[in-house]
Parts: sequence; C-alpha cells; structure tokens
Amino acid sequence: MASGGGSGGGGGEVVTISASGKHTSTLIFLHGLGDTGHGWASTLAEIRPPNLKIVCPTAPTVPVTLNSGMLGVVTRKADSV
Repeated sequence: MASGGGSGGGGGEVVTISASGKHTSTLIFLHGLGDTGHGWASTLAEIRPPNLKIVCPTAPTVPVTLNSGMLGVVTRKADSV
C-alpha cells in the first residue's frame, strides 16, 4: 500500500494500492461521511483481484450542517443535497 499527498483540491491523503499482477483496471473508491481513504484501504486490498489497482482518496474536512456544524470528512457538502 502506498500513500500520496492530496490532489490539490483541498482533500486529504490518497491511498493507492498497486495491482499485484498485470495492471488492467483501476477502482477509485470514495468513502462515506466521517471516514477516510485509509478506513477502507486494507479491506479493499484483501478482496481485490490481482489485476486491480485501487485509489482511495480522502475528502476535505468541512463543517457539516447535518452534524450540527461539527467538522467532518465529506465528499460533498451534505446541506447541498
């Protein structure tokens, strides 16, 4: 498993799991409210086929109206849905 810096879009770290065999496909996995890319990386690494590269970005931390304004990691502002 490898980790990289943010993408410049205000997000957090990106976890990248390289394919263990010939790389023929890539999955970009977006986590849910309050989680991170690290939260899913190890589970996804266990169940992936050898040809699959997995990218798990972490969303930025922003105030979430749904959580009474507490800071949370979100891929999209919950109050704009």
